Parts: sequence; structure tokens; C-alpha cells
Amino acid sequence: MFETSQSSQARQRQLIRTFFAGAVFPLAHILVGFALPIYSWLYPQTYDAYLLKWDGALGFQPSFELGRVLLAHPLIWNLTTVVYYAVPFWIITLYASHRKQAQQSVAILEVLLSFMIVGFFLYGFYPAVGPSHAFRSFPNYPPKFSEIVMRRITIPDGPRNCMPSLHFAAVLLLFWNSYVWPNWGRVLCCISVFLVAFATLGLGEHYLADLVVAFPFCLLMQSFWTQILPFSNREKFRALIVGATLTVTWFALLRYGMMIFIFWRALSWILSLFTIGATLIVERKLATARKQAQKLDVTVRGIGSTLVEAN
Repeated sequence: MFETSQSSQARQRQLIRTFFAGAVFPLAHILVGFALPIYSWLYPQTYDAYLLKWDGALGFQPSFELGRVLLAHPLIWNLTTVVYYAVPFWIITLYASHRKQAQQSVAILEVLLSFMIVGFFLYGFYPAVGPSHAFRSFPNYPPKFSEIVMRRITIPDGPRNCMPSLHFAAVLLLFWNSYVWPNWGRVLCCISVFLVAFATLGLGEHYLADLVVAFPFCLLMQSFWTQILPFSNREKFRALIVGATLTVTWFALLRYGMMIFIFWRALSWILSLFTIGATLIVERKLATARKQAQKLDVTVRGIGSTLVEAN
């Protein structure tokens, strides 16, 4: 009777912790929504012209091109909007799946909360509102590359939540941590990465640069909270260094070194492809190290249980 009562109380405490942990995500979303207008007051000028110039250095304007596709197809526009705003639901679903695991090799609650908090502060370092808020010609008339004057522009309204794209970062982290799901679930996650990338650009909420910077930013968050690996682990340490270095480099170049991309426009492609490729390769190595550590931990636990039963 006593053991049953103890078990019931432990289960009740577990359910309460799960409820409050799950409530953190919508609460954080609400708090960020209330806090973003403060950035509009603190940072009346934005770097949207810088980001538009960088996108233009690629040879086209991705957000304007995809925006025109959505404008011509209302049904696709509506579906894209649903995909864009459904991201918090996917995050909560992933967290619930991780909570059911006996062993959590990645501190999923911490990684999902920290990327929102750190990303929110990065918004203040590089304030931008997105092409749909900054340029009235969106999406029909993209400005010519030579006509884009690289200066900070005053935008009274519009949330400063572009750099990096936390919507895209969320689905990227979702995919990386969907290893607890079956293969069909992982495939859906992979598809969602492309769908949200399309949505963030087509709806005019982000520039392509925002999505590129999200890759090393996510790697930094993922590696830091891969708790089954110590910081002395080679793959974890490498992922931390690569993620931090690339994130800082991108912010520094986009804010202080834009002239490099203007004089050598191919660098936009070179650095983007290198960043995405390096991030994905390092993340795969980190995931492999995590799997090996999990298997070793399960083996050790099994041996320990066997010895206890034998005694």
C-alpha cells in the first residue's frame, strides 16, 4: 500500500513537471511577443538595406522571387502561412516525445529555450524587420542591386526579429533532435525544414542571410546541450568552436564587412555553401558521437543491473 502511494505521488509530480515544462513554450512565445515592441523603441533604425544588399549579391532576391509565387497562388499562400505559424506546435510535440525517453542524451528543454533566449538578444545586435515590412515594393518590384543604398533605415513599426531566423532555427533543431521518432517522422521533419525555409522567405519575414546564419547558431546550441558528451569530447568541442566561430563571423561581416560582399559578390555563395556544408558535417559527427555514448551508457547500465540482480 505504501509503495503504491509513493508510486502514485511520484507519477503525479512527474505529470505536474511535464505540464509546467510544456507551458514554458507558449509562455516564452507570448513574452517574446510583448518584448519585441521594446526593440522597435530601442532600435528605430534597422539593417534591412544591408541584408537586402547581401541577398542581391547572390544575383537575385530570393524573398521577392518566392513572394511573387505566393502572391500568384492564394492557396499556396494560405498553406504556407499555416506551416509558418505551426512551428511552436511541432516543438511541443518533439519535447513531449523526448520526455517519454528513459535517457535524454540532449537536454531538449534547455536547447529549445536557450535558442529562443539567445536569439532574442541577437535581434538587438542586428535589428531588422524583413522585406515585407521594410520595402513597400515587396514582392512585385525588387530593387536593382545598384540601387540599394547600404545604410540603416528608420522603420517605426515591425518586429526586429530577423537575424537569425528563429522559425527556421526551430525546425532545424526539430530535425536534428527527431532521432526519437520513427523514420517516417524524420522524413516529415526534413520536409518541414524546406517548407519553413520557403515560408520565411516567401512571406517576406526573412532574408536568405537570416537562414544561413541560423545553421551555425543551431549547431552552437545543439552541441552545448548534448549532455551525454562531456565538454572535453572532441566532437562536442569541435561543434562548439565551429558553431560559435561561424556565428560571430557572420554577424561581424554583415554589420562591419559588407563591402567585401559588394566587391567580391561570389563570396556570398562561397561563404554560404561553406557554412551550411561545414555545419551539417560537424553536426553529423556530433550525432554519431552521441549515439555511441548512448550505446555505451546502455551497456554499462545493463551490466550494472545484472550485477545487482546476481548479488
